Amino acid sequence: MELEIEAEAFDLDLTLSPSFVSSLYRRAGPKRWVKIAGLLGGDLELEQRGEVLRVKSDANFGEEELLRIASLETGLWHEPYEEGLGSLPGSAKPILEALGGAYAGVRLPIAPHDFDRLLIAVALSKRADYEGRVLAWCRAIWEGYGGDIRRISSAPLSELRGISPSYQVLGLRRTLSSLLELGGRLPRAIVERFGAPEGSIANYLLGLPPELARIALISGCWGIGPKTADSIILSAFKAPRFIPCDSHLRSVALRLGLAGEGLRMPRADLCSKFICDPSPQGSYGIDPCPGLASCLRGGLAWLGDLGGWFQTLAYIHGRAHCRALRPRCRECPIEGLCPTPAPRRPS
Repeated sequence: MELEIEAEAFDLDLTLSPSFVSSLYRRAGPKRWVKIAGLLGGDLELEQRGEVLRVKSDANFGEEELLRIASLETGLWHEPYEEGLGSLPGSAKPILEALGGAYAGVRLPIAPHDFDRLLIAVALSKRADYEGRVLAWCRAIWEGYGGDIRRISSAPLSELRGISPSYQVLGLRRTLSSLLELGGRLPRAIVERFGAPEGSIANYLLGLPPELARIALISGCWGIGPKTADSIILSAFKAPRFIPCDSHLRSVALRLGLAGEGLRMPRADLCSKFICDPSPQGSYGIDPCPGLASCLRGGLAWLGDLGGWFQTLAYIHGRAHCRALRPRCRECPIEGLCPTPAPRRPS
């Protein structure tokens, strides 16, 4: 079956490359990706031609279901984020317009049906080069274990060392073991409102509001902190407001004047107990975080549904130009709008 989806203001390569959904794909050429793992792995091909996305699959799926999966995994489930820039404060709007123009067509892919594999990819990415190492580790795990979290959680360490002796790969076993035992570690407020897990942990988490799934992951899973949890949520839920925060994002946000000085990284001890949304209707019976005003995540909450989009642009821009060390300011496509002076070249 072949389908075509309108893809105006969209770039398949810029969208998939920085996303954890790309761990399920192989890039087969410019704006052409083939799925290799997960649902429809080995039987889904995406190719963009101009403003049309071509979807090809020989699987026994109905047209509507295939369209739904392709829309989720390409981020086309959401309208262009550039359309939401009009609601931003005046000082931030031109900067984000320029950043969005420099990397036009970025969307946020999600694959809730491949939740377990996405969690594995995110867990492996801690302090590791995504394209250089994480993708290779993921593909070895897909080939060896099929993404089965029970098999990985009980795999001998000698087997995992065959993939890599890195702490990311060896620690994956403990992370997945704690995920399987998550039901016994859930906060009481979540269990009282939504019950205890029965059956698939992935389905249980996907059935929670994303704010509560975040708390459940941070409080109940070894090795999953605020950034990891936010990356999982951003990759599996329709929750574009989630912002995975790290020192790189803080550096870019500060240089562009989008976040205030002195904001701290999200703290696991607070994120595991409190909710970021201070409004009563978004609290789900859990107290708002007392550290929200001093937290980078809270300091960028004004972005709303543009939060995850900005984080992705910051990742792309940071790799290309706005590096923590030796930034390429004179080659930067938005240099004229950046409020931070470019560093002087050595004489």
